[in-house]
Parts: sequence; structure tokens; C-alpha cells
Amino acid sequence: MAAKSAAGLLTSVDSMFTTQEERDNAQRSYVIDLPAAEISDFPDHPFKVRMDEEMEQMVESVRERGVLSPVLVRPMPDGSYQMVSGHRRKFASVLAELPTVPCIVRELTDDEAIIIMVDSNLQRERVLPSEKAFAYKMKLDAMKRQGQRTVFKFYSAAEALACINTTELDLAILDVMMPEIDGFALCQKIREKHTWPIIMLTAKDEGTDKIAGLTLGADDYVTKPFRPLELMARVKSQLRRYQKYNPARTDSGEAPPVAPTDTIICGDLTMNIKAHTCFLGEKPLVLTPTEFSILRILLENAGNVVSSEELFHQIWRDEYYSKANNTITVHIRHLREKLGDSMDKPRFIKTIWGVGYKIEN
Repeated sequence: MAAKSAAGLLTSVDSMFTTQEERDNAQRSYVIDLPAAEISDFPDHPFKVRMDEEMEQMVESVRERGVLSPVLVRPMPDGSYQMVSGHRRKFASVLAELPTVPCIVRELTDDEAIIIMVDSNLQRERVLPSEKAFAYKMKLDAMKRQGQRTVFKFYSAAEALACINTTELDLAILDVMMPEIDGFALCQKIREKHTWPIIMLTAKDEGTDKIAGLTLGADDYVTKPFRPLELMARVKSQLRRYQKYNPARTDSGEAPPVAPTDTIICGDLTMNIKAHTCFLGEKPLVLTPTEFSILRILLENAGNVVSSEELFHQIWRDEYYSKANNTITVHIRHLREKLGDSMDKPRFIKTIWGVGYKIEN
């Protein structure tokens, strides 16, 4: 009786700390030994297995101790097995002339297998940039088919740039303190080609760091240590605004026709809200999502003063305005630079001291 109660307790605890998907996966996984010849390679596998010094050491280790960590395979409809994770261990087993390879067998869809394959191989130290680029695309396509949002994690700016240059992204979170290229430099490189939101993470609660990031094109910043829920709220806020003002493209790649009411005109300044474009005369202005939002709010309230606090709340929907007064100031200054405006003799954005900002009709 006691044993039955303990088993029930364990099941109950397991259900509290694991998801249904994880429990289902555990139930459909099992370990067996399979001959290497019965395991086919993953199709279009982007990570090549090389016969180098590292592989020679792995072969020796496998020959002496066997394969300590089982490879992951999935059963195929024809009764065979397909490798998901562990191509190098399988190759070493063949060279070491082992009769079988220990395998975890798990039922996986094509997309599930792709995601696991990519994630497990990206942990390796020696991966070529071309391999990473192809792998990122495979994972992104798989995640899109699953209707999920893909999250890429990098520990250096060089790795991040390899992904940025080959993958369509929606948002970046940059740590200021990164090796080789810091977050400020990476932010500047991103802004040369992309307008999606950038959130900076900084360990220093200093205005200079925050102003530097915002001046280089960041849309928001978070000071470490931070609450994960706060960061998620800021991510969702930035994505919500970016997706709202970035219209869906047609199959031809062109923006859909826009109704006249979606356009705001103020002197030489023309803003198309749905197309997320802004022109000064015939010159297109490259604005970050935050800059676009600030300018839109001022244009929609042309002739009226909008306070810094009101701008902050409308854009970030955050109550902590007192900590971020410089945020609006920096973005306004950046906007003025792009508009060719000056604070002394402004053509567009006027500062009403002690009150806020306004654009005249």
C-alpha cells in the first residue's frame, strides 16, 4: 500500500515539473544497440563529419571505452532508423569497428528532428560559418512550419552577424559586454541594413551607456539584473509595434496599396503608416521602430504639445517613466538629426520647455 502511494506521489510531482509534451516524449523513447549500417544519415545534414585530429582522438576513446553517450535516432516508416544527433560518434564507432552503437530511439516529426539536429550540433566548438548559416535556415523554416517563434542564442557578435546576414529576424537583444565586438558596435552594424527593434542589456546603471545605445539606434534598454518578466514585456511591446506598423508583403514582394487616410503630410514630411515609410521631400528616412512611433504620435497630434511622459507611456506602456526620461530625449535628438532639424531653429520638432514636444500644423 505504501509503495503504491509513493508511486502516485512521484507521478504527481513529475506532472508538476514537466510538460505533457516532455512526458509523452519520455514514454515514446527507448534505448537499444543498433549496427551502424542500419542507421542512415540525416538528409541535407549541414554539419560535415571530418577526419581530423579531433576525430582520431574520438576513435581512440571509443575503441577503449565504447560510446559513452548514446546517439539519438528516429524510426522510419520502412523499419529503418535515421540519425538525428550523433553523426560523429557513429562515424567513430565505424572506424573503431564496434559491432553496434547505443541509440536512443524517439518518435519525431521531420521538423522536430531538424530542430534537435541543429541545436545539438551548434554546441560544437569547430563549426564553419557556412554550416551555421545553412543550419539556421533549416531550423527557422522548421519553426515557421510549426507556427513557433525561433530564438537564436550567440556568445559573440561574429556568430550573431553570421545569422543576421542570412536570416530574416524580428528583434535582437544585445548585451553591451560581448567579446571582440561589443553590443554598441553590433547595434551600429545592424542598423546599417535593418530596422527591426533592438533592446540593449547593460550591467551599468549609467546614463552614458544607455544614451550611447539609443543614439546608435537601439529602441529600448534593460539594466541587469532584471526580472525575466520585465524583459519579456518589453520584447512583446517592441514586437507588437514593429508588426503593427510593418505591413504584410504581397507575393511579388511589394507593399500592398495604401489608402489615403494612412498617410500623414506635414510640410515636406510625408509618413505612410501602414507601409511604415517616411519621406522628407523625395528622400526616404531610415527610422527605427521607436523613432517612427515617436514621430507618428507627434504628427497625429500636430499643433498640440505631447509630454515626454505621454510619449513614453504610449510607446513602452511602462509605468517607470522617472527612470527613463533621457530615453525620449535621445530619440528626439536622433530624429532631429535625420530630419536635418536643429533645436534652436526647428522646422519640425519644437521643444516646449518644461512641457514636451510638438510639431506645428
